[in-house]
Amino acid sequence: MSFEAKFPSECVGCDEGVKAGEVIAFATGGGVVHLVCPNPLPDVSRPVCPRCFQEQSVNGSCGCD
Repeated sequence: MSFEAKFPSECVGCDEGVKAGEVIAFATGGGVVHLVCPNPLPDVSRPVCPRCFQEQSVNGSCGCD
């Protein structure tokens, strides 16, 4: 659900400012996000181990190994 920003804030999707009047939406983890971010942040998330719940390293190892 999108809506018009009433106050200035910061977009959690690109770390750019949100101006009052821009169309935004609530982000899943909290905060707000532009509907189309001008400079989106790269996705740096990695798979999580289902046994130890640690983020796996680039070579696939985790706290279980």
